[in-house]
Amino acid sequence: MPRFEFVAAATATVMAFALAGCASAVPTMPGWMTPNWMSSKSSGVLMQSLRFESEPPGAEVRTVGGQTCKTPCELMVSSETQPVSIVKKGFVSQTVEVSVGDPPKHSFWEHPPPTLVPSPVQVVLTPLHHPAKQANVQ
Repeated sequence: MPRFEFVAAATATVMAFALAGCASAVPTMPGWMTPNWMSSKSSGVLMQSLRFESEPPGAEVRTVGGQTCKTPCELMVSSETQPVSIVKKGFVSQTVEVSVGDPPKHSFWEHPPPTLVPSPVQVVLTPLHHPAKQANVQ
């Protein structure tokens, strides 16, 4: 029974700290607990997660900030308008303009970050060479 009492006490302690954290205001959160989109670089630019998808998958995504990933993937990008390149060998490269939209109207944050549009970024890549159409021979 002592082990059960210890587990129950530890669980109650953890839950008390978790609930106390919910009652605190966002600005008082320690840096290590602050969500990535709320933290700022020295330039003051907010960062947030953006998902990238392509058909076919496996395309390389390149941001103006120098970040790369292979689709399907997700990157932390600055919350500002920016071009994003999607490249795959054998396919026509595409550039998608990611722009800043209005913040969500319903959020538990007092000042939610702006949304990025489109989100997720989805592209259908076109092959460089279309197969030759066979002529109808009669």
